[in-house]
Amino acid sequence: MRPHNDKTQQHMNPDILPRLLEFAMLFCFGFSWPFAIAKTLRAKRVDGKSAMFEIIVIVGYLFGIASHLISDRSWVIWVYLADTALVATDLSLYFHYARPRGSATLPCGRDKRARSRMNPV
Repeated sequence: MRPHNDKTQQHMNPDILPRLLEFAMLFCFGFSWPFAIAKTLRAKRVDGKSAMFEIIVIVGYLFGIASHLISDRSWVIWVYLADTALVATDLSLYFHYARPRGSATLPCGRDKRARSRMNPV
């Protein structure tokens, strides 16, 4: 057993361990998004992706950011912002590739030809 060292205890910030653990969680979760983005860019398809899931993840990150803004303005906010940007990028790719090129149906389910018939140019 190591003897107890009071000097070590005095210099260690008690808030750093929870922040490091939160950073590790965010890093591990955020590590997958660049791979998902690269896969979407390579395949130019979004089969198996869910826009609703990605929106929920973004909302969760925004709650995490709000929590830190309210309580302590921790440096972990930057990791939340980076992860949010990655998910938002993947979500924008989802909407970009969700509809086949030349399709008459918009992502919202409306027929774009109906609109052009109403307002001929």
